[in-house]
Amino acid sequence: MKNIRRVLSYAKPLNRLRNTIILLVVLSAFLSQAFPLATKFAVEELEKEISSSNGDLDRVIYYLLIGFGLGLVRMSLTVLSARLGDKYAGELRKYLISSFYYHILNLPQKYFDNEVSGKIINQLNRGVWTIQGFMNNFTNFILLSLLQTTITIGVLLYFSPIVGLLIILIFPIYIWLSNISSKRWGELEVPKNQLEDRTRGRISEVISNIRLVRGFGKQSSEVELIDGLQGSINDIYKDQSSVFHKYDFLRKLALDVILLSIYCVLFINSFNGTYSIGQLILVVQLIEMLRQPLYGMSFILTQLQNANAGTKEFFEIIQLQKSEEFDAKSKQNKVLKINKIEIDSLGFKYDDESVFENLSLKINKGEKVALVGKSGSGKSTLINLIMRFYDPTSGKIKFNGISHSELLNSEIRNSISMVFQDSELFSSTIRENIMYGNENVDELEVLEALKKANAYEFVTNFKDGLDTEIGERGIRLSGGQKQRIQIARAILKDSSVVILDEATSSLDNESETLVQEAIDNLTRDKIVIIIAHRLTTIKNVDRILVINEGELKSEYSDYAEFMKKENGNLSKASLNIN
Repeated sequence: MKNIRRVLSYAKPLNRLRNTIILLVVLSAFLSQAFPLATKFAVEELEKEISSSNGDLDRVIYYLLIGFGLGLVRMSLTVLSARLGDKYAGELRKYLISSFYYHILNLPQKYFDNEVSGKIINQLNRGVWTIQGFMNNFTNFILLSLLQTTITIGVLLYFSPIVGLLIILIFPIYIWLSNISSKRWGELEVPKNQLEDRTRGRISEVISNIRLVRGFGKQSSEVELIDGLQGSINDIYKDQSSVFHKYDFLRKLALDVILLSIYCVLFINSFNGTYSIGQLILVVQLIEMLRQPLYGMSFILTQLQNANAGTKEFFEIIQLQKSEEFDAKSKQNKVLKINKIEIDSLGFKYDDESVFENLSLKINKGEKVALVGKSGSGKSTLINLIMRFYDPTSGKIKFNGISHSELLNSEIRNSISMVFQDSELFSSTIRENIMYGNENVDELEVLEALKKANAYEFVTNFKDGLDTEIGERGIRLSGGQKQRIQIARAILKDSSVVILDEATSSLDNESETLVQEAIDNLTRDKIVIIIAHRLTTIKNVDRILVINEGELKSEYSDYAEFMKKENGNLSKASLNIN
């Protein structure tokens, strides 16, 4: 119940709709007693007519019409509450997905470094769908059943105290058995969910890396892996099914034994004249009305356990501390024209492992600075710190003399353009990818950016031009084409700082030439930071900074001197020196 209470508390904006549904359900539960009571009074008039010939037929018809009319009102309220319940479940799903998505986008970069995207999506889907399913059942069935049961028992206690007490006896037995069953089900649901997360995460990774999987002929082993995980999930489900059906038999047996006792009491008292025929029919109808809620008790408790287990990871993620508010606003929320970047005594630890301890450097407007060094030396980490994907553990990073801790993340990132090594593109059109983050530009500006990026010719040669769909991560484009689309996007952004993260490391010579020309157009008169693995990208820079084990080992303003002194120190694997 803990997580269910969280859901109800978390979705406060929907409280008015929820309370309206509860009111309708309460009215419907009270009206559910109308027809049994009307039947009782109608039958008693018949008894009078049979026994003493002084029954009133008009009253019989009146009672039946009253019962029918109130039943019609109840049916209308039930349909309306069910419709509003569906609306509530849909609005709740929308609210939870938006809240989860908002929270995820504000989590520290480190969270995404440690999690598989498919697993995150599966946790979102399971949390949202279990909550929606439970709330749908709650408004359409569970709440009505609980209220109807309570009111029906009250009526039974009034007309037949002994039958009411026997009915009450059913509930602790039934709930006790159902609680054992659903608790065991919920315990098994946790490892099953973990296996499902692994399954979805692996499938997502395989689809994203399908060429790798096929290239190494690993399709069969991947199928076997998923088949094994599914087998483990089925084994757990078998245990859940065995537990459920064993306790379901005991529940039904207890119910049938107590109902047999109740019917014996009823018919013996009716035979002896203690109960009238009308009272007998009323009590029998009320008992039959209780059967569905009783049979549904196990379903209700199972739903509670499933919702509690299914939302566990959802709320664990929601409770993770956010590192930023991406939509935070201030008077300074603007694009900065950065003329100087200062890194002063920078220190940074990742999982208690020191990456930087005392790094200092300055970069001024118009400078092109290359960062070189072996893999793991801290080049990409430094870029992540400048972009404020991570915060330093000591020291400062300043833009125009202002510590970037005093600036909004949006101010920093709006002022920097990045071209990634891995071609960060969406599976949409070329137009949408180029305009990503720059939606207010017109088509002439987009075409001009394409020309500067040496992308105009190949884009216009496509049948759909700018509206060409490029597939997941730009799979329908070559490496050089993907990089030029990224560069066109950066040109359109027109930031004062450009960061090139190994932007030409995986290109052939022809593509590299075109991309390098595009980069020259992008970086003119800007602060440029290059993470380089190829000599061609550092020949024309102003400074070459060699980073080793988180320290600025050496600095060169002369390419020839750099080659002379560092050729033997940097392996060919870390810098393509030919």
